[in-house]
Amino acid sequence: MNKEKLELGYTLVELIIVMTVISIVSMAVYLNTRSVTQDQILVTAVSDIQSFLRLAQANATSSTVCDNGLPSSSWSVEFDNANQNTLRLMCDKSSSPQKTLILNQAIIPSIMGSSCLNSSFPSNQVSISFSSVYGKLTFVGADQCLLGSSTLNLTIRNLTNGGEREFKVSKGGAIDVTQ
Repeated sequence: MNKEKLELGYTLVELIIVMTVISIVSMAVYLNTRSVTQDQILVTAVSDIQSFLRLAQANATSSTVCDNGLPSSSWSVEFDNANQNTLRLMCDKSSSPQKTLILNQAIIPSIMGSSCLNSSFPSNQVSISFSSVYGKLTFVGADQCLLGSSTLNLTIRNLTNGGEREFKVSKGGAIDVTQ
């Protein structure tokens, strides 16, 4: 009786092909996930700034008192021109920030009024102020063109890949995010 030897297992070529396919698929998934993560940094930064602006507006319209107990006539968000990733929530009756927002892996390299020819930031201090009770929005800054601007255009840059996202804040209170 002839016994045939039955070999079980895979050849080296088959194993190499499978490992190559798995590594190609893994690399594609990694690169795609990394891109989504980098985009999420900008989405999160824009969302944080919007929430911070809405907090200032809510504090103004509800006549929230400052941390020092004094009633406020306005609340504002100051954009720090020294640290382009820092925003401060300010009450007009207090010299210290009521709250500070530090953007993670993102900065605001440019803030420009709609009637300005050049960016007024980071060379000058810029803030968005909301009046008490009615929440009327005004732009405050050293550049005179900010006072006449109907919108303020902010650019947010991802520090890792350099991607940017812009959004506009209008004096009517609308915040329009562009891709």
